[in-house]
Parts: sequence; C-alpha cells; structure tokens
Amino acid sequence: MSSLLRTASRTLRRARLAIACAFLLALAGALVAISPGDASAQGADLNRRALDWLRGRWASPIVCDYEGSARSRLRRLVIAPAAKHVRPTANRITFHGVDTDVASRCSDILGVPAPDVRGSLLVTLPGISRTDLANVEFQRAMRQRGGFDFDIMSGRLRLASWAEGAEPRIVDFAGGVARVRMAKRGTDAARILAPFDSPEKRTFEVETADGAEKLSFHMMLYDFR
Repeated sequence: MSSLLRTASRTLRRARLAIACAFLLALAGALVAISPGDASAQGADLNRRALDWLRGRWASPIVCDYEGSARSRLRRLVIAPAAKHVRPTANRITFHGVDTDVASRCSDILGVPAPDVRGSLLVTLPGISRTDLANVEFQRAMRQRGGFDFDIMSGRLRLASWAEGAEPRIVDFAGGVARVRMAKRGTDAARILAPFDSPEKRTFEVETADGAEKLSFHMMLYDFR
C-alpha cells in the first residue's frame, strides 16, 4: 500500500513539474513576442538597427541665468520614427527648446553658450547593408566608434541666442551630418552627465552641409512625465 502511495506521489510531482515548465515556456515566449527590441531586430538592416538605437526621449542639461541666479534646466529632444512614407527609413529628431522665456543667458555645464533650439530634422544612416550581417556591423560600429554618423535628409532649426536684441535665425541643416556617440568614461560628457541616473548617456552633434553651423548636446534618456 505504501509503495503505491509513494508511486502516486512521485507521479503527481512529475505532473506538477511538467505543468510548471510548460507555463514558464509559454510565458517566456509571450515576453519574447512583445519585446520591441527583439521584434525590431528581425529582418532589420544596419540602418534600422542604428535608427532604433537612436530613438528615445532625451534631455540635455544646461545652466541658465535668472537675474544673476544660476539655475539648472533641460533642453528636450524627442527622437522617433519618421512617417512611414519617408524613404529611406528615417528618424525625426524634434528639438523642444528651453522651458523658459525669462532667462538672460544659458550655457552648457562647461560654459559654452547654449542657444534655444527649436524645430526638427530627418536623419538616416547612409549606405546599404545586408540584413544577415546587420548585427555584426552594428556591434563593430559600437566597438570602433561608439556610435554612428547619420545623414540629415531635411530640416531647419530656429536658433535664438541670448544676446540682447538678437533676432532668431533659421538654419537649414539638409545635407549635413548628425553624429551620435556613447558618453565614454573619463570624457567631459561622462562627467557632465554623471549626476543623472539614466541608463543611456550620449553625445550628439549636428552640423550643416558647409560646416558653418554646429550644435552640440550632452544628452541622456529621460522621462519627462
């Protein structure tokens, strides 16, 4: 009798274990299915991989002067997929500017003047790559350069300086370049962004086609809610 009970107990434990394993496998499959990173990587070329890496809601810290008092502020950048009809596949980078109109001057942490920047740019990664080599090429670019140089397809930015009486300028960045790199340890960017708890910290630079205008940002992923 006791032998039968032991056999039945073992059978029941095995059945429970099998059910638990099946549940965990189903749950893992569901998580993989809803993971945007995994989904975007399937069949993606290097351009799509790089554009996906670039996307997010970013903030760039600056210091603004209010009647002689320095206050920290954030310039907001939102990078999202461009409209589906845009070819080649691209991202739209939207600059939301400084969240105040009463500052007399703003600069980055190093003291470099930081104009109020508003507008948007369309960017894409130049060249053609094979989807089966995209992951290898992506990892190589991250190891060797720490990021990517994107072509600016189109876009104008409104740049307002803090000089008294200065009129805002509209600058065309079409044909220029947008350089994005990881903020490496020991660099100015890493030190500037060190006080902020963010999973991603990068340097971002946009330059006109003729090189006459260049804007630089130290930026981090940031939740503005």
